[in-house]
Amino acid sequence: DVEAERLAGVLALSTLGEEWWIQKLKRQGVPIVGSNTYFEHHVIYDAWDDLSKAFRCLLDLGRTKIAYIGWME
Repeated sequence: DVEAERLAGVLALSTLGEEWWIQKLKRQGVPIVGSNTYFEHHVIYDAWDDLSKAFRCLLDLGRTKIAYIGWME
């Protein structure tokens, strides 16, 4: 999806991310919300509460097609 430029916003929670996809998304103008200050937009991660905040941040940035990828119990 990154390569096909199909993403409008990314939630990167509990990860530092990989430089290759971060740079590609930046060039594509795709905002990334992360759970640490490594990302331009960030939230303090409290699983479901912060997932809601990150989702709201992407909606406020005008993004409506949002994918969630995560590994949680």
